[in-house]
Amino acid sequence: MTTQITEPLSMAVAAMDAMDNHAARVREVAERLLSKHAAGLPKLIGFRVHAGYEGPSLTLQPRTNEAATQWAQALGVTLTESFEGDRDGWRRWHVGGSVDVDGVRVHVGACEWVPSVAAGDSAVSA
Repeated sequence: MTTQITEPLSMAVAAMDAMDNHAARVREVAERLLSKHAAGLPKLIGFRVHAGYEGPSLTLQPRTNEAATQWAQALGVTLTESFEGDRDGWRRWHVGGSVDVDGVRVHVGACEWVPSVAAGDSAVSA
């Protein structure tokens, strides 16, 4: 008796191979970026990797928007900003942006709560 690979099984094997390749690529890019930049930049509070079938990505989350701006400048990321909601006089101020590094989407982003009256102010100097 032999095992025959069917179309659905071959698609699953291809997906697992792609995830393995993406994971290796994310690891290489993450190690390179962190060894090159981490010592001179603010600490990260979040570091997420994704090596799914649709593509590899790496998310870097500094504590503040100002720290995100420093990381973005070091990595060549163009940040955008947005303000959301208005809860008891406070709004969420989010900055974020992405860049492709050797086929890995690297996203830098942070979020802070700011008074609604300050929502027009910006720390993004890109």
